[in-house]
Amino acid sequence: MRLLSYDSASFYQPTSGAYVFRALDDAVAIGNATSELVSGELVTECRTSFTPWAHLTARLYNDDQMEVEWIVGPLPNIGLRVTEVILRYYVSGSGIRPSTEGEFFTDSMGSSLIRRERVKRPADRVTDVYASLPNHRWSRKFYLPVSEVHPIEASYYPVVNRIMLKGTEYAFAVYTDRSEGGSSLAEGEVELMLHRATVSDDGLGVGEPLTERVFGQGLAVKGVHRLLLDTLPNVERLDPRMAQEVSRPPTFLFRNRANETFDANKKVSLLHKALPHGLHLLTAQQWPLEGSVPSRKQFLVRLQHIAIPGDGPIEFDLKDAFTVGRVVEATELSLTANQLASAARANSLVWPTGKRRFEASLNGTLLKIQPGEIKTLLLKLE
Repeated sequence: MRLLSYDSASFYQPTSGAYVFRALDDAVAIGNATSELVSGELVTECRTSFTPWAHLTARLYNDDQMEVEWIVGPLPNIGLRVTEVILRYYVSGSGIRPSTEGEFFTDSMGSSLIRRERVKRPADRVTDVYASLPNHRWSRKFYLPVSEVHPIEASYYPVVNRIMLKGTEYAFAVYTDRSEGGSSLAEGEVELMLHRATVSDDGLGVGEPLTERVFGQGLAVKGVHRLLLDTLPNVERLDPRMAQEVSRPPTFLFRNRANETFDANKKVSLLHKALPHGLHLLTAQQWPLEGSVPSRKQFLVRLQHIAIPGDGPIEFDLKDAFTVGRVVEATELSLTANQLASAARANSLVWPTGKRRFEASLNGTLLKIQPGEIKTLLLKLE
């Protein structure tokens, strides 16, 4: 892995700014790395400093888990130069190469993976982009000249919690603790944007450069990447759980019990028993949220089927699942819980090339949830 920096556009529009990333050339190394190895019974650390403002600590635990902690900032003030810092990982071997050149994957809002493909070099032959509005008297054809294709920026995608390479035999994934921009600009490479500072506005609305400061100093940022390198089937099997652990870690709450008897065996759970494997309780709250006082007879839950390749639907009876009461009626709502799911589906957009597909998911209190689905359910309690 290497800590690198892009020298980006700062004089001609669009410049790098709050909304735009505009690299002028490939990323270059930051400073001269000096490393220190520290070994212990539970973990081995490699601590690397690149400059006074850029540090990495790679940890390998005795259970073979690996993470990289990074600290970047405050970024130096170098006149009119834009600084955009990335961390690039390198993996090699024939089994890590994808069957399709340039292929990699990023998450979709922290949920399922979306296949991506980087823009090739030299610049591709760009096809025409055609845009029109139905039922309007005009349409327009937009031509994107080859000179306007920027392969680095065009290959960047938002990464909410993970980016992955899938080879013919092995896979490599990086799990982030925050949203970052990411890409794979060459085979066996994964890079993530850690920190940025720009010197001019990109002209897209903010009206100022991106120069975050705290108490008059540039912003220092600290984060963690968790790494997973294994056979492709193992990575696909472990991926949903890893993504959940990174994006939604447990929250620990404490209270002062100095004047109370402490019961070390006391447990509190919303569930009478564990959910089926692959079913995740995303949210749970009394209902309604606003207006009147929440009713003790209504409860809103969201359940997610965390799918792995080959998974089928999960059937689960909600009747005696929750400790808040026995469920006597379940109604499916839209994801935002502001209308019935049936009404949302009736008003949804149907693409001309597709068909409206719907399979009933509730039969009384029996829920059937397909791989990758999130179901929002309003439960009536007895």
